[in-house]
Amino acid sequence: LISEHGALRDLPGRSIQDNAFVQKIGKKLKTVSAVKARSSNEQDRVRILTCIVDKGLQPLMLQNTRSYMENDLSSDHFLKFDTFVKGLLSEQLFRGYLKAGYRQEALEWAHFGVEINSEDLEQLLVPPCQDELRSLIVAAAKHGNTLTLENLLAAGADSAAADKKGFTALM
Repeated sequence: LISEHGALRDLPGRSIQDNAFVQKIGKKLKTVSAVKARSSNEQDRVRILTCIVDKGLQPLMLQNTRSYMENDLSSDHFLKFDTFVKGLLSEQLFRGYLKAGYRQEALEWAHFGVEINSEDLEQLLVPPCQDELRSLIVAAAKHGNTLTLENLLAAGADSAAADKKGFTALM
């Protein structure tokens, strides 16, 4: 992602202004939600949905628009879309913060489905903290990141341990 300031992943740590810009993007990203968005009318919502729904389902959805919308079958597609978009931007924020040495900020963005390799873990978990391992393994399982799961297990994460909310990677 490139902005008027440059590549997003290169901005953290470059200057106070760039740090503020990245924080502003991150703050906005956390609030963006297609699930919670209210379109001006049903027709707008259908147009948005046809852009994000699985291409194989589009003809069926268009034929049965009213039924599809009334049964709120669309919310699952909007949720998947939200997760996908946040994952794309989170990767850039994660990499930028990690590169700049902002460990806590990088950890925050790691929970949005970022793939974490063993080198990333060495930087993130100094010293290794079981609370962080638990929360990261649950997030990796939620987002289906097998590479991250493998690396976390190799780093000593317990797949049966619960995070602060009581979830495990096995749920």
